[in-house]
Amino acid sequence: MFALLGGGGTAVSGVGFFQNIGDNFQYTSDMALFVGLEGFWRYNVLIISLLFVISGIFLLIGMKYRVASIFGAIAPLIVGIIFILGIASDIAIMDQLALTMIFMMSETQIGDVFPVVVNIGDYGLGLFLIVGGAVLGIIAAALPREDMY
Repeated sequence: MFALLGGGGTAVSGVGFFQNIGDNFQYTSDMALFVGLEGFWRYNVLIISLLFVISGIFLLIGMKYRVASIFGAIAPLIVGIIFILGIASDIAIMDQLALTMIFMMSETQIGDVFPVVVNIGDYGLGLFLIVGGAVLGIIAAALPREDMY
C-alpha cells in the first residue's frame, strides 16, 4: 500500500487496481485527461500499472529464467520512481503520472483490513519497500547462479 487518502477512507494499492480493473481500461483516457496527460502517456500509465501488479508472477518465473526476473523487478522500480519524483520534484509530467496511478489504484478500504501506513516524511514505508525490493531483485538477477536443479 502506498498511501491512505482522506484520513482513512481510501487506500492506494495494487489491490485497488485489481478491484477497478474494468474501469481502468474503460476510463483511462478520461482519468489521464483529467490530470492533463496527453498522447501516448495515457495508455503507458495503464500498461506500467498492469505490469506492476503482475510483477510478482514474473519474479517467480525468474527463478528459472533470468530475463523474467529482471523484467519483474523493473516494473516496481519504475512505479516507485514515478511516485517519488511525483511527490518530491516539480516536474509536471511526474506529478501527472503519479496522480493518474493514484486514480487507478485507489479503492475504499475493505472493512478496515488494510494495514496502517507508516509515513516517513511525505512518503509511505511501502513505497521504500517496493523500490528496495526492486533494486534487490535486479541485483539478484545479475548475480551468477548455480545450476543444481
